[in-house]
Amino acid sequence: MRIRLTRARRLTWPLRAGVAAALLSGCSSSPAPRPLPSATASGSASAAASTTVAVYSPFTATGAVAAGIHVRARFVGTCPQGAEASKRNNAYRCFRAGQSSFGILDPCFARERLPVILVCPPSPFNRTAVQVTPSNPLPVAAQIHGLTFGDPWYLRLGDGELCGFAQGATNVIARTRLNYFCNHGSLVYGDPDRSHEPWSIFYQAKDGTNLTITDITEAWF
Repeated sequence: MRIRLTRARRLTWPLRAGVAAALLSGCSSSPAPRPLPSATASGSASAAASTTVAVYSPFTATGAVAAGIHVRARFVGTCPQGAEASKRNNAYRCFRAGQSSFGILDPCFARERLPVILVCPPSPFNRTAVQVTPSNPLPVAAQIHGLTFGDPWYLRLGDGELCGFAQGATNVIARTRLNYFCNHGSLVYGDPDRSHEPWSIFYQAKDGTNLTITDITEAWF
């Protein structure tokens, strides 16, 4: 299959040699998340043409689980390392031994007061989550960075498509990683380009042969 490069609104990243010609096909996508009211997140856009930067907030100011979140399961687990899907300094990767349905939870967001609990949602757009009580103290700092460092946990693209960060091993094409699976089957490569507003990123539609730059309307951390 020949991959053809097309120019979208603007092409701000030079495409590395070999990326377009080597794009994979047939990757599976994550399930489609359901929209969640914005009350569970904080963030704003300076203008309509800007990318909204939102920080997922599962706890109230008093430390209670936010009213918009339904906790569907509670258990004791271990959270020995920082999350893969989020680089936030309060995001962890948690484990429940011997339970395949909740074996690995990533990301889990820790409450900043005692007793420590973590809330693990499948996406910032879902109303349900799992609550974990750690059996051991959490690492002093899961990450050394702030809340909006690195790649976002989820993206909303200009056409409304939702894309979640791909954990584990994925394809790397000419040093450009397959970073996001989208709920319509599309693929997103590389990191968001934050040098302009709105942010943009490499995008390939499901079963498509063209690599374009698409706008990011929301970035969830």
